[in-house]
Amino acid sequence: VITSRRTLAERSARNYYLSTFRRQFLGETANAYACRVLNENDLVFVYDEYHQLLTAYTMGPLIISNKSLGYQIMFYLDAFKYSQDPYLMSYSGYFVFSEDSTMNEKERIRAEKRRRLAFLGSRMHFIRSLWENKLDSAGFTLKNSANKIISYDSLVIQKNSTEKTIWNKGKYDIAYLSKTSRSAIEVLNDTVYFNQLGYFDPYGLNWIGEMSRQRVADLLPFDYVLK
Repeated sequence: VITSRRTLAERSARNYYLSTFRRQFLGETANAYACRVLNENDLVFVYDEYHQLLTAYTMGPLIISNKSLGYQIMFYLDAFKYSQDPYLMSYSGYFVFSEDSTMNEKERIRAEKRRRLAFLGSRMHFIRSLWENKLDSAGFTLKNSANKIISYDSLVIQKNSTEKTIWNKGKYDIAYLSKTSRSAIEVLNDTVYFNQLGYFDPYGLNWIGEMSRQRVADLLPFDYVLK
């Protein structure tokens, strides 16, 4: 067993990396302040000074307690990258949700209300509504750079009953229950897979504005049903 003590500079740097990771990975919404990574010591950080790029990885899953939404999340982090200048923030991985078994009935009711608020207007809500061709009835408006409303057929190709793709590359403004667009979506690839549960290829879409602020603390499981 080989151990070493970190120097004061190393401890200071790690604390800064942890603070940055929490802010960028968990987010800065109300739910994020009630969200904690329980095994932060498992995180390994690498900082590239030349590119001012912070990367993080773990050998096992991150265990995340989200008291606000009443979940515990096992997040298997594939990659995390953050750069302030030029700005870059990306993470990928897969996750498993379980209910927080410590909640009492009142806490469950409050958590369900917060889940509803986290879902409405979220990326998951948008993708599910797009799948069902119900953006308008769900409260979403999608427009191109010429301020023209985008039709479903000009954006989505249905291959079969279980598979659809977004195909029209470009940037589109998204408004939710408002005439003013506060978010945007950029289609990066020629075809981007998505499904009825709200899953989408994370490398095919870039989210901008309000929707880009939704991070792990606002995630919901793909089997979530709006009540």
